[in-house]
Amino acid sequence: MDEVGVYLVSFDRAGYGESDPNPKRSVRSEAFDIQELADQLKLGPRLAGVTLVVPVINFWWPSFPPKLMNEWLPYCSILQRHPILFNKRDVETIQKISQVPMPNEHKVRQLGVYESLHRDIIVHFGNWEFDPMEIKNPYPNNEASVHLWHGHEDKLVPFEMQRYLVKKLPWIRYHEVLDGGHLMIHESGLCEAMFRELLLGEESSVV
Repeated sequence: MDEVGVYLVSFDRAGYGESDPNPKRSVRSEAFDIQELADQLKLGPRLAGVTLVVPVINFWWPSFPPKLMNEWLPYCSILQRHPILFNKRDVETIQKISQVPMPNEHKVRQLGVYESLHRDIIVHFGNWEFDPMEIKNPYPNNEASVHLWHGHEDKLVPFEMQRYLVKKLPWIRYHEVLDGGHLMIHESGLCEAMFRELLLGEESSVV
């Protein structure tokens, strides 16, 4: 962080932590919340780029062929926290995280599981009002970049779906970690690689 002069800003999304619930939460409202936060903090109009880490796939996006969608639909289960849904590296990450005291952990879902996790599921797998695979390149002149990181052994979101997505959107720079799982963002080495790729353009050797 000191080397590249980075500081992090995070916030409690609606229904989580100390943020009020939003019964009308949607993909649009999530985007506007981030935009308003950036405006209020005067972070400026320009983005250095965007990095998506193991993003959830909506199986009902119109561009997904039915055959591919039906193959993986029964496989995805985000509500359950069962060891079978995490690979070896995920389990190691969970073990490391459990050793770090988190005094405010009880506040994360203090508004209840419905206002947090359940509303997430409703938004993720509901009507997005647009097809992400029809998005145009926001940086046609390469003034910034969009990155997508995914684990080949992610047991929550199939890598096959992400591969199909980036074929439709070839301007996304796709990084598939061979033995990576769903909790890659919590691995210090991988997290640093993501920052270096986005901010310094340094290609990672972890994929």
